Amino acid sequence: MPASEAPGPTIGPDGWLSAPACRLPSPNHGGAMRPALVVMHFTATTTRARAIDILTDPDRPEGRVSAHLVVDRDGRIDQLLPFTTIGWHAGISRWAGRTGLNACSVGIELVNAGPVTPAPGRDGWLADDGTALPPGCPVAESTHRLEPVPRRWEVFPLAQIAAARQIIGLLAATYPIETVLGHDLIAPDRKRDPGPLFPWPLPCPPAAIG
Repeated sequence: MPASEAPGPTIGPDGWLSAPACRLPSPNHGGAMRPALVVMHFTATTTRARAIDILTDPDRPEGRVSAHLVVDRDGRIDQLLPFTTIGWHAGISRWAGRTGLNACSVGIELVNAGPVTPAPGRDGWLADDGTALPPGCPVAESTHRLEPVPRRWEVFPLAQIAAARQIIGLLAATYPIETVLGHDLIAPDRKRDPGPLFPWPLPCPPAAIG
């Protein structure tokens, strides 16, 4: 079977994806939940490995965080939590009369640096943490709707967005998913992910803050 026709993952009754998704369980989580929302993030890291380190670190000085999925630039999917377990990705958040959206949302992290700045003295781009964007990653200028001036942002590859669309479709077919939101919609005073280059709409369109 050609790789382009290879079957994708399915969601099991335990809330875990089947292969080819990889399970890397995070110790950072809450209790049980029934997901109603999907929240999209960028990792603000330049590599998958760094994102997973952060999301599975039980001793992170800045506080423990987690998400359900990490989707790499090439479409590789790592699942850190089952979809029926609370992850710590939304933080202080609100939407449509709800608060504390960790308790009802699936967090999907796309490996993406977000805003970048030119690397001093050489070609390339740096993420906010000072690490270099891998060679060949495209960058484009855009203005975030919550900011007054344009910045440069890493572009999301087609393979990554295709994988995210597939997973959201599976989630919507399995759980009572109401909509897909950006982190910047539910925490606009703190967050800018997934950023102005994220290609809305996805299978469930984004909605305005309630």
